[in-house]
Amino acid sequence: MEELAKHIVVETYEGYQMGMVFGEYAVRNNLAEYLNEFFPELDIMVLFAVDNRSVSFRSLKEHVNVRALAEKYGGGGHESASSVPLANVEQLLLQKVFK
Repeated sequence: MEELAKHIVVETYEGYQMGMVFGEYAVRNNLAEYLNEFFPELDIMVLFAVDNRSVSFRSLKEHVNVRALAEKYGGGGHESASSVPLANVEQLLLQKVFK
């Protein structure tokens, strides 16, 4: 998890601090636990899992509802753990990279 954490990009979204990183889908829960412990300033973890073609959201604070965030991009799930298909956000990613 330490290696992934070195590559995290932090962005503010709707007042929340989001830690975003590319990684394998299988690490999503362990990464969220790691970030919760070592990055207490983060509210949301965003994992771009290219191997699973998904974007996983994990709430790192009890009051943060990531399902609402996922639903904005055509996804869903639970209030504390949700996801969207990567295709739903690819255009947004490209706009960020090539702005």
